[in-house]
Amino acid sequence: MKKYLIVPDAHFPFVDRKSWALLLKVGRAFKPYGIIVLGDFIDCYSVSDFPKSRRMSLDEEILSARDGIADLESLGATKHHFIAGNHENRLPKHLAKHAPELAGLVPSLRSLLGVTAPKWTWTDYHDLLKIGRAYFTHDVGKCGPLAHVSAANDVGGNTIMGHTHHFGVEYRGNLKGSARFGSALGCLADRAQVDYASKARVAAWVHGCGLGYLYPDGDFHLTPTPFIRNRATVEGREIGHR
Repeated sequence: MKKYLIVPDAHFPFVDRKSWALLLKVGRAFKPYGIIVLGDFIDCYSVSDFPKSRRMSLDEEILSARDGIADLESLGATKHHFIAGNHENRLPKHLAKHAPELAGLVPSLRSLLGVTAPKWTWTDYHDLLKIGRAYFTHDVGKCGPLAHVSAANDVGGNTIMGHTHHFGVEYRGNLKGSARFGSALGCLADRAQVDYASKARVAAWVHGCGLGYLYPDGDFHLTPTPFIRNRATVEGREIGHR
């Protein structure tokens, strides 16, 4: 059996530092074979088309995200998988809209973040990563607290997604006696730094991660792991950041 640490939207440099420290503590206790980043690891705030309330350079964002990548690599996993989200997609969209003449001259975000082969695999935004009988993606075009249910129906199999910042899992059986699930694993973003939504909306976000178990026959079992009062449970052990 192989164990996977599944990392939801961190939005560096706007990551919640206490929750990030707890994630790393969870990772050290869990000792994963693989790490899967579900996208929106970097915010790309500086190249978004939205009105901005602060000054931020892309260089600052990349340096912060690279520190986060180094943190994940320090956990000693054998496999590392990075799935691009809509926030990673902001950079190529920005270049295509505002500087198409630079196509091919600006390094890819994958290269800038250092998530390159052979240590990392990269899955483009809207594509899916398949591991055993589970599919991983940032989103399938829908948002909201039940988007993971819709995603599992669209994919037709076990689906683990990011994007919504909500935390949930639904298992659904069938006449064959098997079950599939759809899951969203919250986020790791700092709610206090959000400038595009009301405090009431972001209060519904849940910090956490996922612990996955890949069996030799391809079955993938998921343990959703919310961070409650900055504590988590890993294989029956309390993990807390103080």
